[in-house]
Amino acid sequence: MPLAGEKIKVPSTVLSDEDKAALEEEIANFKSEDEDAKTTTTYVPLLLDDKVAHGHYDGYCKQSEFLIVSPAIPFLSDRFFPALWPLFHYLLWQDVSPNSLSASFSADEHWAPYEQANTAFARRIMDIYRPGDLIWVHDYHLLLVPKLLRLLVPDVYVGLFVHTPWPSSEVFRCLPRTYPSVL
Repeated sequence: MPLAGEKIKVPSTVLSDEDKAALEEEIANFKSEDEDAKTTTTYVPLLLDDKVAHGHYDGYCKQSEFLIVSPAIPFLSDRFFPALWPLFHYLLWQDVSPNSLSASFSADEHWAPYEQANTAFARRIMDIYRPGDLIWVHDYHLLLVPKLLRLLVPDVYVGLFVHTPWPSSEVFRCLPRTYPSVL
């Protein structure tokens, strides 16, 4: 039994099609207390595979892990450094360079789930999109979604709100991954 306030993680594999349909119906019928008679907000669930969700959020967004093995920097050895979260909070990895990374560098390992999750969001949006809709994307977890939407619908109205200041180009280049042209 979960403790008060404890989050319960339900593996996506245990949800039946009926469970998913019931969840989708509950969410579709949800009305926020902030909505008035003139406002209509559509809520649509997106169920990701557990490995994609974990690699996306816990991996690339929060802890794109790479192992530092450097006799010159012993206090860094066997530590993991996150990618996007610290980047958007101007927390950089001092004295860390690609030359000091071991062969176990795995930020790219979490890139695929990050890209898959963003693609899943863009596809789900396209399932319900109607011309003229305004699509509002929140935070660095979904940085690829606006570009993916533009590839699908070039004249789509899309906004991106990041809850922290956008890092300078010098800081952004500190990511241990070179982004493909979608960014």
